[in-house]
Amino acid sequence: MDKDLILGTAMWGWKIEKNICFQILDKFYDKGFRCVDTATNYPINNSPISFRDAENIIAEWININGIYDLKIIMKIGSVDNSGGSKNNLSFSYLLMNKEYYISKFHHNLWMLMVHWDNRKKKEKIMETVNALTIFHKENIGIGLSGIKYPEIYYNIFNDKGLKPSIECKHNLYESHIDRYIKYFTNNIIYTYGANMGGLNLKNEYSDQSSIALRCIDSSKYCEFIKRINSTIAKYNNELSMKITTLNQLGLIEILFNDQINGLIIAPSKLNQLNSTLSDYEIFSVKILGDSKMIFTKIFNEIRNKNSHFKK
Repeated sequence: MDKDLILGTAMWGWKIEKNICFQILDKFYDKGFRCVDTATNYPINNSPISFRDAENIIAEWININGIYDLKIIMKIGSVDNSGGSKNNLSFSYLLMNKEYYISKFHHNLWMLMVHWDNRKKKEKIMETVNALTIFHKENIGIGLSGIKYPEIYYNIFNDKGLKPSIECKHNLYESHIDRYIKYFTNNIIYTYGANMGGLNLKNEYSDQSSIALRCIDSSKYCEFIKRINSTIAKYNNELSMKITTLNQLGLIEILFNDQINGLIIAPSKLNQLNSTLSDYEIFSVKILGDSKMIFTKIFNEIRNKNSHFKK
């Protein structure tokens, strides 16, 4: 049931100021966790002045603290932070990125992932995979995230005998895992979005919430949230530890899911990180036996009525 816990940074430099990011990194590191996920275009707030802010915050923290044992997953290819699909995944640009991030993160660079690729031309994708092959030979992990045509990547990787890690969205409302595992069997899978961008069980949000900043229409989730609340109420008395947040439920579902190897969390405050770390430690041990049977019923009831969840 052990899953890698990965610190996400998508809102760093936007919703989350640098001093809070430092506090979150301090706590995450002190608790023994090392894996941090970021991307060239984080935060995706369509503000050119914020481009690369997340990675810059991580690099500054590394330099201040003299850190050499982080495991940074760096997603590359995007050329701005507008939220669009504009990118550069050419061979030379990717090699340039590799050198840039080795210089920036030193031994803390663990993996380079292709980020957002809508291309369909095999020859162009072959060029990208050739660059990833060089990364692999230099003992840098390789991966894919936001790939429109994973089957093309699979065929090329398969010919080369390489197994990239995969990063994709997965939660109780929707899952993109099957888009990948129908091709990439037995690959490492990391998922994000367990709490659906910051939804909560009250479905109420402040102007500075992740939901508001990302312009997510929370009204479309009203019936879904109601169903989750009613399902939790139905089974909570049978659980040794009551479920009180959507984040808890999402975390438990991933701990159960044999397809998933790691979870990207995205706390915006130190108390949120503390709660998630506490839940992670507790649920990693306690969701066994009878509790597992109850949670299976909970997840099945939620999914069976959710047309957005594709198995």
